[in-house]
Amino acid sequence: MGTGDPAGSVERLDVTPLDVLDTRSPELPGLRPCFIENRGQLDDGEVAYYAPGGSVSVGFGPGWAAYAVREADGQHVTVFRTTFAGCEPVTPTARDPEAHPTSYFIGPDESEWVVGARSYRTVLYQDLYEGIDVAYYFEDGCLKYDVVVGPGSDPAAYRLEYEGVATLEVDGRSGDLLVGAGGQVLTEAAPRAFQVMDGRRVEVEAAFQLGDGGTLGFAVGDHDPSIPLVIDPGLAFSTYLGGTKEDYLNDMAVDEGGHMLLT
Repeated sequence: MGTGDPAGSVERLDVTPLDVLDTRSPELPGLRPCFIENRGQLDDGEVAYYAPGGSVSVGFGPGWAAYAVREADGQHVTVFRTTFAGCEPVTPTARDPEAHPTSYFIGPDESEWVVGARSYRTVLYQDLYEGIDVAYYFEDGCLKYDVVVGPGSDPAAYRLEYEGVATLEVDGRSGDLLVGAGGQVLTEAAPRAFQVMDGRRVEVEAAFQLGDGGTLGFAVGDHDPSIPLVIDPGLAFSTYLGGTKEDYLNDMAVDEGGHMLLT
């Protein structure tokens, strides 16, 4: 799945469960959303990769993802964080590099400049739980993630804890997840699940399942446990790199309380 990197070599991450995914987007004109590696341009070194956006920005660190949501007034930002619960923090990695690097020339001191930070199409959390990986990527300008459950692994082990949100509920009619943050209700589309059997995609029933303490998991229907299972929710609430002149991100950091700060 990986592509060549003009700036150097990137080791292909051969993880069997993830091989059922193809997160590569079709070639589009102009600059498409991607994840930028943090090589010191952000103050907080725990942010390994990030994607700046007009309405929502996201940063990825060891065992967590933090989202900064611009409020309706355009002046304030609300931050919430999702943490993979019940597992050791896993540092994210990336694959599918983009051809274009990003450079940051901030201030007069050239030693502080960052030249050639690479961008990627996919951010991975591998072996979060035994045999379970998570892949983040973009589709039609929106952030998505897939939970990939390897053969013999239990999808019930996956739990995501939401911190810093006002409300968290599942819509009884659509099955969508409704996240209250920043005076808005953000929608995460109901999950779909599938397995690939004999070269064809077989749908599996799946739904969001809320647990105690603001945790989220999945209820999954009958499936073949000997074959990888892909659970595919959709983050429909965010469009990145909106293209307006106000869409700038100078810095992002996550403090000890898990708050992502944008300037």
